[in-house]
Amino acid sequence: MLRTWATLGVLCMAVVAANAVELKYAPSAGTKNTYKVTISGSMDVEGLGPGMFTDGRGEASETAGEAKADGTLASTVEVAKGYLSAGGAYISSSMVKKPLSVTRNARGIILTAEGAGIDRAGEDPILLALALATSVPLPEGAVEKGATWSAEHSALRPDGQSVTVTGEAKLEEVKDDAGKQIAVISSKTTYPALLVFNSPLLGDLTVEATTEVLVDTGVRRSVKAKISGAMATDATALQPLKIAFNPLEVAVELLPPK
Repeated sequence: MLRTWATLGVLCMAVVAANAVELKYAPSAGTKNTYKVTISGSMDVEGLGPGMFTDGRGEASETAGEAKADGTLASTVEVAKGYLSAGGAYISSSMVKKPLSVTRNARGIILTAEGAGIDRAGEDPILLALALATSVPLPEGAVEKGATWSAEHSALRPDGQSVTVTGEAKLEEVKDDAGKQIAVISSKTTYPALLVFNSPLLGDLTVEATTEVLVDTGVRRSVKAKISGAMATDATALQPLKIAFNPLEVAVELLPPK
């Protein structure tokens, strides 16, 4: 009987191992992934009124370089176009055709970023939307359906400032789509965000997201995120401003290669 239970235990562990997946950010060198970014919803702007319609559209790409022995990977991020509008105000992407050189680790976390104009990257609403929507890191090691992991990590905001992102993620399922394995991850994170509009707006934003990741490369295929919270200027601002999201919805979609 003991031998039978032991055999069953080994079989169960084998089944679990077979159902586990290891997600690592590892696109092939030269691969260019282009994403469409859509922002929608409304925000309250102190002094101007509640429920102001908010709309944004953009496109950005990331081209992978060679992987290094330590598992990090250099890539180039570039915004092709983008804007955010709300209540008559219009913010265009400040980083159009100003590529940034970034380094990511195997969990997809950006470790370094540099490039001409990076001092204005905090003004770009498309880079902010991407940073928020992709603020959950991949897990360390193999995980199976239902597994959770901490999303806490040190992240680089688009302006290059290091901040601490907190939260948790969960592997909801691994599905097959046209022969490709897709990991579906749910997450809730808190991101100390910055957006420059005349003066810097700062605030801790909550991001609830569902992310689809290509298992073979660790590349995000899509993200659907809801962003809530408020951002405000500090006491030194000549024109104080506070905005609250009701929430905003951000969709990130990997486009087919051209």
